[in-house]
Amino acid sequence: MEIEQKLKQLSKKYEISEQLLKDAIALEKERIMYANRQCVPKLLKAIAHYSE
Repeated sequence: MEIEQKLKQLSKKYEISEQLLKDAIALEKERIMYANRQCVPKLLKAIAHYSE
């Protein structure tokens, strides 16, 4: 419940709808997951290269 309360505080403080904040958080999570998916193959390649 802490997160829900914090979202309500932020929405009141910055006069932004709570749903807009939730949508922005969801988009940011998607962006982070996409970046992680791109990094994993590069990390595996680097590990394989340096472990030889």
